[in-house]
Amino acid sequence: MHIPFKMNPKKSLNLYVQSLKELGFSDGIQNLAEGNIALPEIFLPILNLDNYYPWPPFFVPICHAEHDIVSYGVVNHPTETKRTPYFAALYLERGYCVEISESEIQFVDFLAAEDVIATGDETIISAAVTNLINTLSTTKIADLRAAAEKSSILDDVLLSLDSYKNRVPAKFHNKLNTNYTGVFPSRGANNTCLYEANYYNSQNYEDHFFDRKLPWLVENISQVDLERMVSQYILDENYVEAWFSICRPGVNVQYAKKVTEKLLSKIDIRQGTAWLAAADNDNGNY
Repeated sequence: MHIPFKMNPKKSLNLYVQSLKELGFSDGIQNLAEGNIALPEIFLPILNLDNYYPWPPFFVPICHAEHDIVSYGVVNHPTETKRTPYFAALYLERGYCVEISESEIQFVDFLAAEDVIATGDETIISAAVTNLINTLSTTKIADLRAAAEKSSILDDVLLSLDSYKNRVPAKFHNKLNTNYTGVFPSRGANNTCLYEANYYNSQNYEDHFFDRKLPWLVENISQVDLERMVSQYILDENYVEAWFSICRPGVNVQYAKKVTEKLLSKIDIRQGTAWLAAADNDNGNY
């Protein structure tokens, strides 16, 4: 059951901002998460975390959609096969996440374009969007307005901007005929979790991108079987597999806390301490 967090917002916020710093993100992105730079009006900062639904431990939230259970932030997996953190949208109720930006500038442009489209009038560029673009992006407001005048579809607007021309995130890549070169899981990748694999299910791809025989990617598994599997992984010192196993929809937050606490000393989970603080008093599932 998804129930809102009940925790210390300021404490957890500070820890999440620290994890963004440790992951190599700029002061600008940290300031955005802290609320020092105003978000466009359709997004809410993570300052009031007790109003939001729990998210899985791989996710570092930056902001949330005001009228939907969608969070925007960074995905970080501590894997043996290098996967750099990436910007993603986490659709909690749909059970998947997907890469929306391959760079900080793209992420800023994504937030700005979402707001412009939401107004229903591309001629209206809010003060918050203007400040956000001028402070954290290299995109020109005139270019954003021109792209929105040509199309009211987010994909089209973003792919018209220079920031998205050469590096196209997974969410928008299906409009192109080129090979995807980013870090979001692609065909044959095993270093992924069920939230990421579920994105391809949601898009009704005809072929299966992932080996569903991998235990942590089996879709229907009971809590008892999950706990047995994770215990065996930890016993065998397969810590990354244990991590992927709890990064799946429907896991009990308090159980995931116990596992994350064990894994913190074994693998590099930069956001782990922040997530434990945010999940402190939550008894639901993510």
